[in-house]
Amino acid sequence: MENLWQVVLKNLLLGAERVAPESELQNWLRQHKIEDEIPEKEILNAASLLSLLLKTKTYRTTISTPEPLNLPDMEKENPALIFFFDAMLRGTYTKALPELLRLLKSKSQNVPRAVLPELLEMALQNDFWRNLVLPVAGATGKWLAAQHPDWQALFSKDNDFEWAQAAHNQRLAVLKNLRNTAPETALQLIQSTWQQDAWQERAHFLKELKAGISKSDESFLEKCLDDRRKEIRQLAADLLADIPESALTGRYLERLAQWIKWENGTFGLQAPEKPDAEMERDGIFLSADYAKAGLKTGLIFQVIEKIPAEKLELVFKKSADEIFTAFMQEKNIEMPLLALIRSALRHPSEKWQALLLNYWLQNEEQRCWQNLPMKDFSESIFLKNLNSAILRQIRDNKDLLDENSALCFLIRHSNERLDEQVSAILISNFKSWLEMPQPFTWQAWHYRELLENLAYRVPADLPEELTEKWNFGTPNAQFWEADVARFVSILKFRKDMRAAVENFTI
Repeated sequence: MENLWQVVLKNLLLGAERVAPESELQNWLRQHKIEDEIPEKEILNAASLLSLLLKTKTYRTTISTPEPLNLPDMEKENPALIFFFDAMLRGTYTKALPELLRLLKSKSQNVPRAVLPELLEMALQNDFWRNLVLPVAGATGKWLAAQHPDWQALFSKDNDFEWAQAAHNQRLAVLKNLRNTAPETALQLIQSTWQQDAWQERAHFLKELKAGISKSDESFLEKCLDDRRKEIRQLAADLLADIPESALTGRYLERLAQWIKWENGTFGLQAPEKPDAEMERDGIFLSADYAKAGLKTGLIFQVIEKIPAEKLELVFKKSADEIFTAFMQEKNIEMPLLALIRSALRHPSEKWQALLLNYWLQNEEQRCWQNLPMKDFSESIFLKNLNSAILRQIRDNKDLLDENSALCFLIRHSNERLDEQVSAILISNFKSWLEMPQPFTWQAWHYRELLENLAYRVPADLPEELTEKWNFGTPNAQFWEADVARFVSILKFRKDMRAAVENFTI
C-alpha cells in the first residue's frame, strides 16, 4: 500500500500528463474501477482513496467492490464541512454531530470522504450512530467499508456471503443492516438455519428483530412461543407485544376486558390468583416490578405495560382522560404509572404521553417518581409535547429552574429541540437573574450544565438580543462570563455549520 502511495505522489509531483502510471498503479486503478478520461483527475481520485485506505489500518488485498466509483461520486462532497467535522471528532463540539448528520440527510448530501474512517468506526459502536452515519456515507463510504473486514458488514447484503457458513458476529452485523434496509430478508436468513443454531445464537438473532418489527414477523414469532427454551419464548412474546395489531395483543385485550370492570368512574380490578399455562405462553408471569400492587393486580399492570394505551379506550369505550383519572385513584399510583409509562415507551402515543407528562409536572412532589423510568420517558418525549409542557410551566414564571424540579430534569434529559418561544423565555430569565445586583450564590450552579445543554437544543439562529449583549457588571455575573462565552460559541458554531450545509449546491 505504501508503495502505491509513493507512485501516486510521483505522478502528482511530475504531472500525470507527462508520466504514465506504473503497471502496479494501473492494475490497482482497474481493480478498484477508478478510471477517468482526464489523467490528472484519475490520479487525484486515486490519491484521495489511497489516503482513506491507509487510515483503515487493515486493508483487504482481495476485494469485491460493491459498486464502481466514478468521478461524479467523488465530487459530491462539501469541503467546507471538514472544519466542523474535525472540531466535533476532536471533542470540542461533539454534541452537535447528530444534528449535522441529520441535516446532511435532509439535504441529500454526504459527509466529506476524509472523515469516513472515523465515522464508520462510530457506526460499528451502536445502532444510534449506525442509523446516522450510513445514510450519508455515500458511494465512497460503501466502497471504503468493503475494504475493511469489520466495516464491510455495515453495508452487506444477504448475497455477499454464505449465511450458513458465516461466523456468529458476521451474521449479527448483517442482520443489523438488513433489519433497517430489508427486514423480511433478515427474517428469512434467521429461519434458514433456525433448527440447527444453538439457542444462545437464536436468542441473539431474535433481539435483532426488534428493529423494523412488523406484522410480517408475527407468524414466525408465534411459533417461537412454543419453543422448548423459556428464554426464546419470553423474547418472542416481548417482540410480539411490539406489534400493535398482533394476535398476542388481541389476547391481552381480551384478558383485560375480563379482569377490569368500569364502576362509576373507577376501575374494579380482578385477575386470576396466578398465571395459567396460556398466560405464561403469552409472556405473563408474576413480576416483582408490580409486587406492591399485590399478585393478582400486578398481573393486570404487567399486561397494560405491553399494549398500546389507546387500545384501552376501545376496550372500555371511555376517553383517555377518563381512563387515566380512574387509574390515578388507585391506592398505590406508582403501579399504574409504571405500567402506563412503559406502555408509552413501547408504543409512543402523543395523547397518552401528554397525560403522563402533565401529571408528572403538576404532581412532582410525590415520592413515587424516583422509582419510575423518568429518564427514559424524558428522552422519548415528542417535540410538540415537550415545548407545550415547558411553556405552560415557565410562561408566567421569571424564576430560575430549581435544580431538583421535574421541569429541570425533563429539559436535561429530553432529546427534542426547544422552540424559539421556550428558548427565549429560558435565556431571558437567566440574563435577568445575572443582571440582579446580588453577591455570588451557589443557587444557580446547575445552570453551568444547563447552559451547555441549551446551547445544543435552542434554535441556532436566535435573535442577537438573546445571545449577545450580556451584562457582566454585577458581582454575581462576573463568575459566569466563561460559561456564557461557551454558550455563545456553541450557538455560533451550530449556526455556521448549518449555513455551510444549506448554502452548498451539489
